[in-house]
Amino acid sequence: MEFKINLNSYTSQKFILPCLKFEIGINSKYSGDELDAHLLVLIIKLMLKGEVLTQAEPILRNEPIGRGYNSYQVTMNLNRDTIRSIEEFRHDDLELYLTFDFLYSYSTKTDPSKLNFDNRSEVYNHKLSQKDWTQILQKMGYQESWIIEIPRPNIEGLPKVFEHLEKSQTCLQTHSYEECMTNLRIAWNTFYDILKSRREEIAKQIDYGSDKEEKQDPKSKRIEDIKDKIVYFSQVGIHRESYRVFPEDAFLNYYQTVAMISYLSKMLSKSDLQRQEL
Repeated sequence: MEFKINLNSYTSQKFILPCLKFEIGINSKYSGDELDAHLLVLIIKLMLKGEVLTQAEPILRNEPIGRGYNSYQVTMNLNRDTIRSIEEFRHDDLELYLTFDFLYSYSTKTDPSKLNFDNRSEVYNHKLSQKDWTQILQKMGYQESWIIEIPRPNIEGLPKVFEHLEKSQTCLQTHSYEECMTNLRIAWNTFYDILKSRREEIAKQIDYGSDKEEKQDPKSKRIEDIKDKIVYFSQVGIHRESYRVFPEDAFLNYYQTVAMISYLSKMLSKSDLQRQEL
């Protein structure tokens, strides 16, 4: 029995966990006096750098393997850590390996009453372009977890802030980590101008309902200190001769920046609502 693997479709779906759903086509060719082959077990594993990332639920069946094309639907869960491992390894396009382990039974023309068992292993090299893999991530909902909801009050300058946050996200997808930090710095530079003109209003919203503790900074001052540290960290990308930007650096600063701008934008939105009520 000879097997030839065809990966006919490669689609992703979003459930409780991100997963890949694809169709495997197996072209079987009988040899010698083999007949009446039955598939018993099919195990499919996803490999990267020689390591098993994840595997599909084993297909446990006792069904005839017809001559020619046989189709099987497979769902393979990918948790966030697995996707991150792939993203850290990937440079532009992605090369994955699928291993197929078959266990099947068959009889022969010379002794049709005797049941024989055999197992085979096949490796399928599957290449995905950067564009295709990015689309798969989007369909799995992976990139949605990168985005924190940011209110967008109608304030001059804010659209430019959001534009550079979106650019920084794209840079993460394309592994352009220094460029990601650059866009985060530009976003902050623009946002600083907005914050300067509304500083007292924002501080008032942050401190609302809180009594200042003796000899301690109010909430607004603590938030301002955190904000300044986030901006300070984004500046490591400017000094290439002194600092190297790793993927972890860019992801950390992206999350910090988006979270802080989201928080401060909410304070701006609350301030605008109070203005309208007055």
